[in-house]
Amino acid sequence: MEMLDGHGCSEGSDTWRWALDSSGAFTVSSLRTHIDSLMLPEVVISTRWVQFVPIKVNILVWRLGLVRLPTLDNLNCKGVDFNSMLCRMVESIVHVFFVCNIACEVWRGIGIWIGENNFKSQNMGNLYHWIDNNTGDLKKRNVLMVISYTCIWVLWTYRNDVTFLAKKYRKDSILDTIKLFAFNWLCHRNSKVNLDWIKWLTSRLLIISNLKAYLRINMAQVRIGYDSCSISEGWSMSISASGLKTKHKRN
Repeated sequence: MEMLDGHGCSEGSDTWRWALDSSGAFTVSSLRTHIDSLMLPEVVISTRWVQFVPIKVNILVWRLGLVRLPTLDNLNCKGVDFNSMLCRMVESIVHVFFVCNIACEVWRGIGIWIGENNFKSQNMGNLYHWIDNNTGDLKKRNVLMVISYTCIWVLWTYRNDVTFLAKKYRKDSILDTIKLFAFNWLCHRNSKVNLDWIKWLTSRLLIISNLKAYLRINMAQVRIGYDSCSISEGWSMSISASGLKTKHKRN
């Protein structure tokens, strides 16, 4: 009888009431929401989808936020025994992208390049917080997001190439690849952005506040005194006195 205390009875026939919906009626959406709350991991930081980078890059960052990338610690939890060829420390997502010596040097190099010596992070939340609090201009914030996402993509592909293909990279080539990929993605995925290659390499983020709309990139302005250089990830770049030519080899 104590269980019935506080409950009233009404006239009429007995009916079933669905407790997961305020209306009392059964709905598939309320059941799906309940199942998701029990099975899906809780996400503390919402993923930011950047329209100026390929979908595969956004998906990589999304999986990074969910801690669902096949790093060695995640593989070990599934019974896969694999030794890291990069570091002697236990490989985790935070280690690969933020704490590893190579990752730290790359982030430091990006900070020097964009003129922000304190540009560093320990995780995605810290990275988002830094971008939000140090960039008041929306265009500058978008470019920093592109650079950050490009850095994450290049670090992950670098890790995979070294681990599974035993490739060797120079550390400075990683930063060069980030600059090239970010430049191409910004220019070719947004028709309103006009960037000069030389200024992109040398003038830091001061050029971002001077972006002009509806102007095309004049690649003939590029003048670099190197004969040629190669970029990983299927890109080849030849630089001569006549300008810059880029080719993308599809796998």
